[in-house]
Amino acid sequence: MAFDRSVGIDGTTHPDSLTTALLLHPDLIRRSARYHVDVETSGELTRNYAAMSWGVHGLTPNATVIEQINAQAFFTYIKNLLATPTAPARKIT
Repeated sequence: MAFDRSVGIDGTTHPDSLTTALLLHPDLIRRSARYHVDVETSGELTRNYAAMSWGVHGLTPNATVIEQINAQAFFTYIKNLLATPTAPARKIT
């Protein structure tokens, strides 16, 4: 939370759970667009950095980028998911 607040985010980020939720519930997506995206895999300073061209370099779009989601619906989905009672499928020893 401290890091998120230090970069201007009042809350927490959930990139993995958000990605999964969007795959399962694409209705959470409010706005998306196509862009050209490359992932830097060999740089020392930008290793695994996703470099995105915003349409100014003449590159062919190769990825759909989610620009806006229904944040309240995502929060409700995660809250309900975490509140779901569960039990192990087998005895834990």
